[in-house]
Amino acid sequence: MHRHALSLRRAVSPPLGVIAVALVLACAGAGLAAADKLTEDNMTKKDFDQITDVQTSEVGKPTATTVNVHNFDAAGEKAVTDAHGAKVVKGKEWKGLTPTERDKRLKALKKGLYDNIVFLIEVPSGNIWAVPDVDVTRMVTDKSIKRWTGEEEAKLPAAVKRDPSPSHSDRNGTRLERAQVRDRDD
Repeated sequence: MHRHALSLRRAVSPPLGVIAVALVLACAGAGLAAADKLTEDNMTKKDFDQITDVQTSEVGKPTATTVNVHNFDAAGEKAVTDAHGAKVVKGKEWKGLTPTERDKRLKALKKGLYDNIVFLIEVPSGNIWAVPDVDVTRMVTDKSIKRWTGEEEAKLPAAVKRDPSPSHSDRNGTRLERAQVRDRDD
């Protein structure tokens, strides 16, 4: 009999449902890994819409003011910080919020800030920056930052081929986890 040093007195093979859940979670994890590698080159219209979606959290009231901008390079980030802008939500956290949770977060942040604050959504990173509106206008005009245009959004593809997970995947890029079934002590 094969025994594992950390095994319980009686090893029991997991039920099929547990294996199915593990496989689903592994596949979801592979999808999240691909989402972390999102760039303007492999972003789809659906990705763009998911990152920028903000829906009102209060019936009858508008959402917080957001402007969709391309990811900042070092000069863009410096221009934003020089204009007293600050990153207020990291992209990974933003992408994990629902559209109404995003609005709640932005409105809560705005309560402690000046009235003329605009939130910049870096796409595709999802980083959120709070910047005075006059500075946003100036930075877009002098091309320190680049706003997404309707034409650029319209050109985003419906689908792109993404790199499969580098290891432990089948031909379709689905991440597979192996479960070992051990001999049982009866």
